[in-house]
Amino acid sequence: MLPNAYNLYRHQKFIWLGLSCGALLCGYLILRKSDDNTAHQLNSYDNYLTREKNSVPPCSEIVVDLKGAVKHPGVYHLPPGTRMHQLLAKSQGLLPQADISSINLAQILTDAIIIYIPKKGEQSLSNLSQTTNKININTADRATLLKIKGVGPTKAEAVITYRQENGRYKTIQDLRKVTGFGAKTLKKILPQITI
Repeated sequence: MLPNAYNLYRHQKFIWLGLSCGALLCGYLILRKSDDNTAHQLNSYDNYLTREKNSVPPCSEIVVDLKGAVKHPGVYHLPPGTRMHQLLAKSQGLLPQADISSINLAQILTDAIIIYIPKKGEQSLSNLSQTTNKININTADRATLLKIKGVGPTKAEAVITYRQENGRYKTIQDLRKVTGFGAKTLKKILPQITI
């Protein structure tokens, strides 16, 4: 009788060992399947974000208004990435009395800006805003807008988005139409901005 009990005990051990291994294997497969689904969901979300980002059509041209001491002032339609010196060449150059000492000829131009080339003895419009340390909300990029105390990344993007959708700000009060710019915020940033 003793040998049969021992064999039964030995068989039960193998059965329990087999069941334990089977349970561990099933658990592993379930977790692995869950990880695969999570990875697939993350990849799908990343693909969605990439599609959304790429669905915004790239700007095919920029439009700038050139004024001042140039041979042919006017509105110019240019490819994105155009530099100041390329615009001046397209306008067939400067007048003899032009003063370009304060003009950055390597500047990459942005859409919907006014460029004023001063005559000798005149102060350029860009220098006027630099001497008062005010930021022009019609021409400032995101990094420049972030220099305004009270404007963070969300508000900077909102200023640019509004400008792209509605055109240039006509008055500083137009900022009230932008999400996040109430009377208190506008009062706080008013000394720091210009149009």
